[in-house]
Amino acid sequence: MSLPRRPSPDKGLDRRKDRPLVRVEGLGVQRSGRWLVRDVDLTVSRGEIVALIGPNGAGKTTTAKAILGIEAPSAGRVTLARGTRIGYVPQRLAIDWTLPLTVRHLMTLTARHPRAAVERALADLEAWSAAHPGDYAARRAVAVAYLQAGRHEDATAAHEALLAAQPNDLVLLNNLALLYHRAGDPRAMDYARRAYELAPLEPAAIDTLGWILVQDGEVERGLALLREAYVRGGDNPQVRYHIAVALNRLGRTEAARAELQAALTAGREFDGIDQARRLMEQLSGS
Repeated sequence: MSLPRRPSPDKGLDRRKDRPLVRVEGLGVQRSGRWLVRDVDLTVSRGEIVALIGPNGAGKTTTAKAILGIEAPSAGRVTLARGTRIGYVPQRLAIDWTLPLTVRHLMTLTARHPRAAVERALADLEAWSAAHPGDYAARRAVAVAYLQAGRHEDATAAHEALLAAQPNDLVLLNNLALLYHRAGDPRAMDYARRAYELAPLEPAAIDTLGWILVQDGEVERGLALLREAYVRGGDNPQVRYHIAVALNRLGRTEAARAELQAALTAGREFDGIDQARRLMEQLSGS
């Protein structure tokens, strides 16, 4: 698969200040035979603020990624004025989809820090949160950091406390569903369904519910949801691993092996990668 081309600058656009910085014409993105967005026309002029408004799953992020060239458009054209530079801050659930990082990994992206320094940074975050109990964002960051660090009991307690104040927080519901499922807590299914009902088009919520259904023996229903999560969320190796498990339980060994191969060669770490490798060894020997 070739990398998507970046939008080509229009050398003439910078000569006329009344011309837009960004022009989008007939933009569409198709995946697995389905149009995620279609016939999008958009212009952004100098000094203008443009907001994309819509429910989860409406295609806002897909549209933005297609404009940036991160997502390859299936139709239409994007033209940028020469010299235009775009900053992009991706929006994700706490369990990241395309770049899963632990706190330790994040801190070592630009330099190597001693383990003790990383632990001190985590402790500082905890101390700030304890000293500022009204800082919801800090408390939420600590809860997610516990989850990423594998401190599941601490993560569960922190998520539960936060959810008491924000009962419809999608991230908290989704994370708690996963934490409860890991612990064998029967509340996992209820929380996964609540997250899904809040955002039925959100890939992470779809994947979580589908994965729990597969684990609970409702494999066909779970597989259907996992395939939808894959279509909506892009080429996510963790979802492909989940699909592989479902296919294997249905006796579709070759299809399961193909999904595992794709997940393990994606070049990205994901939750469950060790289990995926073991399943691949098992299927390769069968």
